[in-house]
Amino acid sequence: MAFVKQRDFDLFQSFNKELLNDFIETPVIVYKISQGNVAENVYGESVGGKSYMTGLQVNAYIDREDQVTDYEAFGSDVKQSITFRFLRTTLVDVNVVLQIGDVLSFNDAYFEINGIIENELVAGNTGFSNSIIVSAQMKRRSGLNIEELY
Repeated sequence: MAFVKQRDFDLFQSFNKELLNDFIETPVIVYKISQGNVAENVYGESVGGKSYMTGLQVNAYIDREDQVTDYEAFGSDVKQSITFRFLRTTLVDVNVVLQIGDVLSFNDAYFEINGIIENELVAGNTGFSNSIIVSAQMKRRSGLNIEELY
């Protein structure tokens, strides 16, 4: 821990940010759940499904698995698991806190976040948190209340 100072961490972050934003350039649109716009029934359950805020574009490293198609009595269903890696400083800059249930759009598909890892540390120092790793599953568009504006 004594070998990595704040100046070193800042340099490391600037390299990562430049690499992600200027060379890799993989845009992901983040749709946060809009909790204020959800109608509830008498039991406090949502009526009409979840509602999402307007999407916000950020860049991420992406590791995706192959798509798997299930053929059932009612037709085919495509499934895919994917991992998004965001720089913590990028999300802080745009004031976004990712949560389970938020939806990410990538490659003309929608993925619902089902797991978040925030403990990737530089040199094991809790003050030098580098990234946020998100695991997600592909969702059907018909199950989402998202409108894309063109």
